[in-house]
Amino acid sequence: VLYRLESPLQGENGEYFFLGTAIFAFAYWRAMRFAAWRYRLNHTLWRGRRLRVEGSVAAYFLRAFGWGTASAISLGLAWPSAQAALNRYMLRHTHYGSHCFEFVGSSAILTSRGIFLLPAWLWSRILLIICILAIWVCNKALNENMLKMLDDEWAGSVADAAGRSMMGYSLVVVVLLPIVAFAYPRFVALTWKWQLEGVRFGEAYVTSGLKLSSFMGIYFVFYAFVAGIVLLTLLAWSTLEWWYADEPMYLVAAFYYCAIAADVAWSWLFAPRFWATVIRSLTLHDPVLLSVIATKAFPVHGQAFAKLPE
Repeated sequence: VLYRLESPLQGENGEYFFLGTAIFAFAYWRAMRFAAWRYRLNHTLWRGRRLRVEGSVAAYFLRAFGWGTASAISLGLAWPSAQAALNRYMLRHTHYGSHCFEFVGSSAILTSRGIFLLPAWLWSRILLIICILAIWVCNKALNENMLKMLDDEWAGSVADAAGRSMMGYSLVVVVLLPIVAFAYPRFVALTWKWQLEGVRFGEAYVTSGLKLSSFMGIYFVFYAFVAGIVLLTLLAWSTLEWWYADEPMYLVAAFYYCAIAADVAWSWLFAPRFWATVIRSLTLHDPVLLSVIATKAFPVHGQAFAKLPE
């Protein structure tokens, strides 16, 4: 849609339209996650009592949009505060019986624990996306001017500059890919440990034994699956003679084929191992609640536990 849509802002301000669209998409994604959380917990019973989530999806969306804008303006410095604020809103509106959950995690704790990891992940991801988009733009400029270079000397210069730029951006992508691949599993472990240890339910809380390397094996096997999916898609693409087509819908279709296949592989093969690693790392701290759980096993029914391993 963005490829077909022109910015309503004129001149140099046109880029702000696409930046706002990206922030809107991020806020919408976060709001849909909150809606899914609310639906699952509202359909979950534990010990005969229903979990209940209040709060408005629209209000959560506005908060996510505001914090996304602050994170973009501050170049990522406000991201830990955004995560803490959104988690506080979500858990403050989550109830079990007459009690509600709380989130006491501090953005300062997250920042201190990930003083090097957070910038490495956030900035390498942003630079990787920018470089991939730049490669696509340079490739388009190269293909357009290659046809004109025999009759137009200026087109030849543009094609040469586009080719050199594409090679430079490709080298940057080669450097950034290993950084992103190593940083992301450690980033996930860091944020999950921080979120779990920040949850409170009365006097009960948990500590997590997750290490930064806890998810490395799971994610690197998943990377291998994704690489295989991409190679198969490229093979099918070249077989169907789409490789030299200018129609961007072919790119969109190939992207969605890869995304759907990767999502199915993650949901069926890797998500159960991920959740098992998370749950095994938890230690519950509440003597009264521990004694109740130790004496009797209570049935759990509902959507919130549908994807958890037994």
